[in-house]
Formats: sequence, C-alpha cells, structure tokens
Amino acid sequence: CASLVLEQLKNSFEAGSRLYQRFRQDFQHSDKLRYLEKVQANLKRLETQKEAPLFTLKNEAGQEVSLKDLRGNVVYLDFWASNCPPCLEEFRNHLPALKQRFKGRKISFVTISFDRDTSIWKRNLNRLNINGVNLIAGRTGSQLEKAYEISSLPTYYIIDKNGRIFRRNAFRPSEPRLVYDLDAALAED
Repeated sequence: CASLVLEQLKNSFEAGSRLYQRFRQDFQHSDKLRYLEKVQANLKRLETQKEAPLFTLKNEAGQEVSLKDLRGNVVYLDFWASNCPPCLEEFRNHLPALKQRFKGRKISFVTISFDRDTSIWKRNLNRLNINGVNLIAGRTGSQLEKAYEISSLPTYYIIDKNGRIFRRNAFRPSEPRLVYDLDAALAED
C-alpha cells in the first residue's frame, strides 16, 4: 500500500496526495508513514511553478556551470549514468533528433551524469557524441538526487525560462509528447 502511495506521489502529486491522506488515516503510527511524509514534503516543494533547486556542477572542461546561468532559456534536464542502458538508448537514438528539432530556439539541453569516474563519463560523452551542456554530479550526486527526488535513471525535468519547474518527471526524448511540453514551455512568458 505504501509503495502505491509513493508511486502515485511521484507520478501525480495531486492524485498521490489524496491517496496519501487515506493511507495516513489507516496507518497513523507506521514507519512507512513517516517515510511517506518526508517524500510528500519534498515532492510538494518540487511541484510545477516552484523554484527549481539550484546547483553548480562542472562540465567536461572542468568549468563550473550553474542552473542560474541558464535563466532565460527553457532547460531540459536529463539525469543519467553510464551504466544505465535506457539512458544510453535515449542518447544514441532519440536525443540528437530532439536537439535538431529545437535548434535555434531558447532551450538548453543539459545532461547531468551520476558517474563517479570522470574518465568513464568523458569517454561516454565522446563515444555517444553528446554535445551541449554536459555536467557531472560526481560526489555531490546524493544531494542532487534528494533535491530533485530522483529514484531511478533516466529522470527528466523541464525548467522554465524563469528557473521554475515546468514539468517534473518529464517525458523521455523518445516520447513524442515531449515536443508539446517543450513547445508549451517555450511559449510561456
């Protein structure tokens, strides 16, 4: 029951909140309830139109890049790791076409790797020909995972031009509906 509530919270905060309230009444003194309370509080913070958690990470050249540096553009955050087959599939077969489709528009495609080994990360960037803003979370990954409630990879977010969350758990590049969300985020003022 608690895992169902957790999954609903991550997919739809509103629907998950209703289920959470019912679970809360039935399991008032449960350890799972205390865990769900923490998850619900963090997800509420990540609701649409809330300020996206800020971060500063290093790119492949060792330069620091902050989410704040990208304000004025829609930001498509792609959290991944080299040992994640679905992540690599998206890079190989879908991300290049998506980037091409939005070329010349005010959108930044940002990949954030949770690889611990910088050399493996760089090798994969080159092997997969991943261009753009590529960052590595490295040792700060656990803080970023908590801030963005990342429980699996790949995970995607759309951040609007003002640094607010436009879509949590955004679609993958292979999902055609992603184009509509990105167009909507670009159209927002």
